[in-house]
Amino acid sequence: MKAPKALIMVMAAIFMGGLIAGCQPASVKSEVMAPAGQTMTVGDKVRLFHSGNEDIQQFFCVGDIVPVSREVIVYGEANRTEVGKIKVLSYEGPQAILAEVVEGTVMAGNIAEKGESACMVYLPETN
Repeated sequence: MKAPKALIMVMAAIFMGGLIAGCQPASVKSEVMAPAGQTMTVGDKVRLFHSGNEDIQQFFCVGDIVPVSREVIVYGEANRTEVGKIKVLSYEGPQAILAEVVEGTVMAGNIAEKGESACMVYLPETN
């Protein structure tokens, strides 16, 4: 009878330890998850990463203005905020799109979303 009771107590202690370790203030979590890199502003060029699916060209056409959002997870809930807009300039290889920031500020890790497709901002133009 003592063995099942001890097993339950050990399992409860492990479970509670996991809960306590996961409960951190939102400011600590957002600092850890914030993407490293510089902020790109109006006129700067960025690259977008996509899956390589041919359907991407239906949603991200050259000349399109696409909204860019930043996703922050606070207490397990994803909050998405629009942070700027980009203009699609050209396709670079099978999985990259060259774009220019036309409004707001954009950072690596932001998401450009249009229709049913989304691309991740991953690298500023280095020319």
